[in-house]
Amino acid sequence: MEKSKFMEVAVKLDPDGIPLVPPGFVSLRSFTIKRKQDDAGITHVAHPSNSTANCQLEKTCKIADKENFTKTLQLRPWINYRKIDVSKGDQGSKPLVHDDIYSLNTLKKDVIRGCLDHANYQRVEARWNPEKARRPILDEAPVFYPNDEEFKDTIRYISSIRPQAENFGICRIVPPPSWNPPCHLKNSHFWEKSNFSTRIQRLDKLQNPGRFGFEPGPKFTIKKFLEYADKFKRQYFLPEETGSSSDPDNLPKQGEPSLVDIEGEYWRIVENLTEEIEVYYGADLETKIFGSGFPIVPSVSYDREDKYLTSGWNLNNISRLPGSLLSFESTDISGIIVPWLYIGMCFSSFCWHVEDHHFYSVNYMHLGAPKIWYGVPGKYALKHEEVMRKHLSSLFEEQPDLLHNLVTQFSPTTLKSEGVPVYRCVQHPGEFIITFPRAYHSGFSCGFNCSEAVNLAPIDWLPYGQNAIEHYSAQRRKPSISHDMLLLEAAREAVRTQWNVSFRNQSSLDFLPWKDASGQNGILINTLKARLQLERTRREFLCSSKWRKMDADFDTNTERECFICNYDLHFSAATCSCCSFDNFSCLEHAMQLCSCDWGTKIFLFRYEISELNILIDAVGGKLSAVHKWGYSDLRLRSWTCANMGKHC
Repeated sequence: MEKSKFMEVAVKLDPDGIPLVPPGFVSLRSFTIKRKQDDAGITHVAHPSNSTANCQLEKTCKIADKENFTKTLQLRPWINYRKIDVSKGDQGSKPLVHDDIYSLNTLKKDVIRGCLDHANYQRVEARWNPEKARRPILDEAPVFYPNDEEFKDTIRYISSIRPQAENFGICRIVPPPSWNPPCHLKNSHFWEKSNFSTRIQRLDKLQNPGRFGFEPGPKFTIKKFLEYADKFKRQYFLPEETGSSSDPDNLPKQGEPSLVDIEGEYWRIVENLTEEIEVYYGADLETKIFGSGFPIVPSVSYDREDKYLTSGWNLNNISRLPGSLLSFESTDISGIIVPWLYIGMCFSSFCWHVEDHHFYSVNYMHLGAPKIWYGVPGKYALKHEEVMRKHLSSLFEEQPDLLHNLVTQFSPTTLKSEGVPVYRCVQHPGEFIITFPRAYHSGFSCGFNCSEAVNLAPIDWLPYGQNAIEHYSAQRRKPSISHDMLLLEAAREAVRTQWNVSFRNQSSLDFLPWKDASGQNGILINTLKARLQLERTRREFLCSSKWRKMDADFDTNTERECFICNYDLHFSAATCSCCSFDNFSCLEHAMQLCSCDWGTKIFLFRYEISELNILIDAVGGKLSAVHKWGYSDLRLRSWTCANMGKHC
């Protein structure tokens, strides 16, 4: 093609390399963008003539097979959202060409995108369409308002609201007025100097994702991201009659759109699949690297007498509170024990998912615009997955574990129509959102905001966690933590507290979380019995006398998981003399370890079944079993037979 048929355009970046115009407001075409460099090394983008684009449009529009509609959505022509004003310039100038964000970052600074005569003119045509709003009709999740006394004990309070809130899958907690922690993200170091990475989210792809993931976007400081997010929101919801301003930096500030307006527009874009809008999301930012909004103990910049430093509602502390099984995990697992930070803009989305190992999640909003959440009760998790597979069958065929990738949004209206209850929850700054075990949840931001989230595992989580690891094994999915270790350590802690109460006359608040969970019908003993029965069944089919005690530190410093299904090997493992004890499997996959005879296989057991039976009796409250387990396994001393009375 001759050079005269091309127009050279580029993009204007600010001094930090961030595009001045929000994504989604650039012109888009369905053709291959070609790039060249002039003698000065400046990158330019060229596009074909209108006739070429029209031919491509006609070719794409010939696709008429209705059954393949979902797949062909990816072939549709790009839609132009912004045009160049050529009233004073070259009448032959063409609309801008969309260049992906990766390309934007490769352009040299001060290179501008636009027609040569009107380089700074950016007119927004993609905008709010309230007449076609698609706001789902949903019931609201419950909101709780604890007083100061109730708010003191984090685990106990969450446990107290669980019977009601778990039926919604999600709830909101509004702290008492006395809870007002400072947000340390406003510190100038974080606000103006620390950069964080973003993801590019195409809203029209959320219900029909293409590579099953989000591309990396540019880096921002919080200050720059706030400026960018505010500009995007103003431009998008700007009334049509004021859209003729040629300077996007001086757009008039209008009244904020309501949450109803924003929610209706969000689902119009996601479900409509015709308009292409891109936003950025700073997600899964590690607080140990970037920083937390809450005070952190080792930092000398915080007053150690600060009540927020040690508060149970400080998300840096909550996972390891007494009564949370994650307190037995020594590793600082990012995103589970160490909080993650989330920095969003209008329409930044977190797609349908459940937490790893079906943990609880606790999310706190430090500052900014509200966030709209959707929750499905845990008992409807399978139905939720069934409905999504039904309506997105082609996607699940390509990617069976699609829901593990957190890239797929789906209409709450459709879920409701298929019998899946969905509840809405609106979070404001200073409020907590709790999601319950195996509860699917999703949502989006209504503007710039900063939130922090972490996981929690009270004792009532145990049955869900056991179900999760069996599910993971069937899918050959790698676990994030050793569930059997948490279960065993919880049982040992229950025995230790019973020992102190029964034989040392010592009682403390730390015993309370284990009191109801133990006993003959407690959650802990029932989960332990179910796990022991599963272990007993698997061992009965080994038919081999070659076994030995597992070393106490077998998996202390190294993850030990089945090389076939990734099953946790804390209780038992299989190996072979030919493996030099560096390759292990679960008991079910011992035959696949190697081609050696079955007689060469060696089985490792942390405890014999008879020992685990004693542990169950001890957790159940049998004092002789408490004595035996405490003395032999926990190495507890300082007791006398007189304390035991007739039970000795």
